[in-house]
Amino acid sequence: MNAPNQLSFLPEDYLVRKAQHRTNLICATLFVVMIGAIAVAFTTGERGLRDAEGRHAAIESQYTDAAKRIAEMKQLQERQTVLARQADLSASLIDRVPRSYMLAEITNRLPAGVSLREMEMTRKKRAAAIEPQQTAFARKKTTKTKTKGPVLPPPPDQYDSVIKLTGVAATDAQVARFVASLSESELFVEVNLLLSAQMDRSENDLRKFSLEMLISPVADIRPAANAKQPTMAKVEQ
Repeated sequence: MNAPNQLSFLPEDYLVRKAQHRTNLICATLFVVMIGAIAVAFTTGERGLRDAEGRHAAIESQYTDAAKRIAEMKQLQERQTVLARQADLSASLIDRVPRSYMLAEITNRLPAGVSLREMEMTRKKRAAAIEPQQTAFARKKTTKTKTKGPVLPPPPDQYDSVIKLTGVAATDAQVARFVASLSESELFVEVNLLLSAQMDRSENDLRKFSLEMLISPVADIRPAANAKQPTMAKVEQ
């Protein structure tokens, strides 16, 4: 026996409209949630971008200040280098050996029978040292090393004190003893005999000689602490 038919008093499209209404509500909710998420993401991204721009500006300001300080330090180092080079040049032009001590040293080393007539003191520029030849690899490495550091001015010229003596002696042996005695002195270097010749008969057969020598660049006369006489000291360059 079959069951009786179930009767429904609802409109036929009620369930359809209800399902459609529920679908629209879910879509609207999802749309609102999506718009809110986009707004939050945009706000967060905008805030992060502003923070990043602020940090970038602060770091750039720090880099600018550091670059200024580095430039000032480089300028200060260059000025110090120039002043040091000028001080070296001034020191090279100052006589470390008093004239009185130099004359006393020459006079005390005169052998018997030798006398001086003229003495001339001049300054001569010291020849630059010849650098040894380098290989191509060494030159390239040196160039790279030089380019990394600051460009420095060339070192100042160095000058030597040149003394030229002219005198007379009875024999060449006396002149040779005088040259040897001066060569033994710690005050003079490169003692060279330039001339030794017979003079006129009116000069009693005396021989005229001329020699040239340099004052040692490392010689420095300083007063001793417990002595009245000056002593010879060696200074390092």
